[in-house]
Amino acid sequence: MNNNTSSIKKQIDKINSLHEKGLLKEALKETDALHNANPDNELILNAYGVIFASLEKYEKSIDYFSKAIKLEPKYIKAHNNLANVLIYLGKFEEATQCHAKIIELKPDFFEAYFNLAKTLHKIGKLEESIHNYTKAIELKPNYTEAHTNLIKVLTYHNPKKENLHPYVVANKLLQSTNLNFNGEKKISNQDVSNFFQRCNDIVVKNINNLNTEEVQIYRRNTFKFNCERHYQVFDKYNVIPENCFACYKVQVVLKTVVELFKLYFVFDNLNLKNNNTRKCIIEVRKDVSGAYKGLIFCTSLDEASIIESQLKKILKKTIIKNFTVEVKRGCTEFGIAYPEYKDPKKNMKYNEEWQNKEKILDEKLMKKDRSAKIVLTKNLTGATVRDILIMRNWLSYAKKVGDLSYKTIFEKTIISPIIEKKLADQLSKRSREFDRVS
Repeated sequence: MNNNTSSIKKQIDKINSLHEKGLLKEALKETDALHNANPDNELILNAYGVIFASLEKYEKSIDYFSKAIKLEPKYIKAHNNLANVLIYLGKFEEATQCHAKIIELKPDFFEAYFNLAKTLHKIGKLEESIHNYTKAIELKPNYTEAHTNLIKVLTYHNPKKENLHPYVVANKLLQSTNLNFNGEKKISNQDVSNFFQRCNDIVVKNINNLNTEEVQIYRRNTFKFNCERHYQVFDKYNVIPENCFACYKVQVVLKTVVELFKLYFVFDNLNLKNNNTRKCIIEVRKDVSGAYKGLIFCTSLDEASIIESQLKKILKKTIIKNFTVEVKRGCTEFGIAYPEYKDPKKNMKYNEEWQNKEKILDEKLMKKDRSAKIVLTKNLTGATVRDILIMRNWLSYAKKVGDLSYKTIFEKTIISPIIEKKLADQLSKRSREFDRVS
């Protein structure tokens, strides 16, 4: 580095302060002046890269980060910033090369392993992703986000290579723990209790942190609904995207947590033509009624109607009572804003004037490289660590709202602080929504 580094760092701090305040033009002006006086300094080139990324001039940003790296190949911050821009643009393979280079330069840098693991997950390299998450945790045992993400990726893949991390060990044990589900027979309360307690014992034995923010258990296929984009349109303009008018869901509403567990087994073993994405949830949205639900997502009303009929037949044999099944349209939030939308019978039509709103957002999103798409992977069937941690939240929720059926499954349930917080402003409402079960 130049002898003038100390002085340059102070000026870079000033530039960073302007950047953090959103004063990008002023930050760029200061950087220009500093660069004119010091044309070959990696710190200044990196500062340019950060500013141009915030200005959404991504190619310029990449160019400056690359120049900084060329000038100082061991400059980890520039490698990391370059990787972040590449990820934003969807250039995941290139980003993994940046992360790998950082690890080469600093093998004990836990964050580099974490970032590499996240990027590998996006491109479907799950075996490598798991390895790098476990390496990040090895270097920083209390790395909460790495723990969370490792648990998530283990819902999609069981490692083929030997991996003795406790999460991996627990997940493999859970995968071999079966309910012996039969779609022609009633699922008994004892079946549910025995299954959960076996699984819970495995998790408690192998995992120290039993808390999770999650309350929904998914079984995903590889169809991309692009919900993130659609929610951006809705949140920004309060309009329903056109694609969402072809989105339907089969909704199951249940009265007790015992029935929710039984629905989990049905969904895990459900044989659908398109293996539709589905989930079991406890409801924590304040303005949405119904405590326990299952949802199956469909791409047409005809498909939803067929699945509704198929599901009713199965549930009458396996759950028998305390459930309702109906077809609804799209996301609940859309139906709250536009009540006619949620009812397929009312057949609300898309407002053509909304297209301009969608185009505005899409023009911004098009700046990303859409040729590099995230690789979607379907869930494993059978129990996973993630499933059991979420089930613990289900039981905690049931106990908190007064659904005594939780005792049928696990009487020693403790109310989680996470559930306490989620229910803080809606407890009385939830307590009135279902029948108490002894």
